[in-house]
Amino acid sequence: MLAAEAGVRDFPRAWLQDLRPAIEDALGQVGTSPAWGQQAAEVPAATGERQLPWTSPLHHREVIALSEVVRTATLLVTATVSGMRSSELMELKVGCRRPAGHFTSGLFRYRLAGTIVKGQPLGGTDEEWVVIEPVYRAVEVAEQLHGNPRNGALLFGPFNFRTRYGSFREWVNGPAGQRLGLPCIPDRPVSPRALRRTLAIELAYRPNGVLASKIALKHVSVVTSEGYAARPGGAQARLLAEVSKHETEHKLAVALQEFRNYQAGILPAGPGAAELTGFFARIDHLPAASTSSDAADTRAAKVHRSDRDILNLLSKRAATLHLGAAANYCWLSKVLDNQHYGDKAVMRTCLRDARARRACR
Repeated sequence: MLAAEAGVRDFPRAWLQDLRPAIEDALGQVGTSPAWGQQAAEVPAATGERQLPWTSPLHHREVIALSEVVRTATLLVTATVSGMRSSELMELKVGCRRPAGHFTSGLFRYRLAGTIVKGQPLGGTDEEWVVIEPVYRAVEVAEQLHGNPRNGALLFGPFNFRTRYGSFREWVNGPAGQRLGLPCIPDRPVSPRALRRTLAIELAYRPNGVLASKIALKHVSVVTSEGYAARPGGAQARLLAEVSKHETEHKLAVALQEFRNYQAGILPAGPGAAELTGFFARIDHLPAASTSSDAADTRAAKVHRSDRDILNLLSKRAATLHLGAAANYCWLSKVLDNQHYGDKAVMRTCLRDARARRACR
C-alpha cells in the first residue's frame, strides 16, 4: 500500500529487507489508523442511553465484511417480517420495489414484485408481496449495497443461510455489536422455514389470523387449506394445534403482566377495565386455606409470590381475554358467565366491547 501511494506499481520482496527499518521507524512515530469511518456520524445506541459513532474506524477489508453483515441483516428482516420462502428470496431482483401507494393521510401500501417457484411451472409465476415499511426499507438498503445494482440483477441471489446467519450472530455478539448495545443472539438453529412458521403463528394470534396467514403467506387456496385442517394428523391440523397452544400461553402471559401492572398501580383501560380491575383485586386479596385443620382462627391471607400460583387463578379468565389496543382489554365471556343475561346494562357493555374491537381492527 505504501508503494502504491508512492506511485510504484511493482514492489519486489527483496526491497522489504532494506526498507523495513525505515518503515518501522516511521510507524513508531506516527502510528497507524484505519482509513474508513474516521468521522462516522453519531447514532443512538440500541439501549437508547447514549450517542456514539455508528462504527469504529475500519480497514478496507473490514468495510467489505461490514457491508456483508448489513446485507445479511436486510435478508433477515425481509425473511422474518414478510414470511418469504428461501426460493422466493433468491428470486428477488434489484428494482423489485413498487412505488408506495398513498391511500390517505399517513397510510401507504408497500409492495415487492417477486416470483413464486414452489408448485409452479418451470420459471415460476410472477407475484406481488404486500409488506410493511421496514421490509421495504431493508430491500432499499440491500439494493444500495449491491455490487452491480442494475435493474433485473438478483438482489440476494443463491445464499447459504446457515453460513450467513452464523457470521451475523458472531458480529452481533462480538465487540462491534456489543459496542452498539445490541442484545446477544442466542445460539439456536434458525432457518427461513422456521422464521416463516413463527410469523404464521404470530399472525394466528389475531382474530381470523389462521385464514389471514394462509392468504398473506400464499400457502394454498382456502378450500385446500380447510381440507388439510380437517384431516386428522395433517400438517395444517398440527399447525392449528400449535397455534392454539401458543395462543393460550400468550394470553396467560398477557394476563399475568397486566396483573403485575395492577399490583404496581398501573390500571388498565377500555370497556372491560372496571371488571378486570375487580377481578384482579379479588385474586390479590384471596385468603389461603388454613394450615391447621383444628384451628379456624389460624387462617391468614396468602401472599401469591409465585407466578405459577397467579397463573392458576388467571387461567380460566385468560382464555377469554381479547387485546384491543395498548392497555385496552375486554372480557367476552362476560355475558356467558353473568347470571343476569337479560340485564340491559350488561348488554350495552358487550355492545361497546364489540364496537371497540372493530375499531381496533
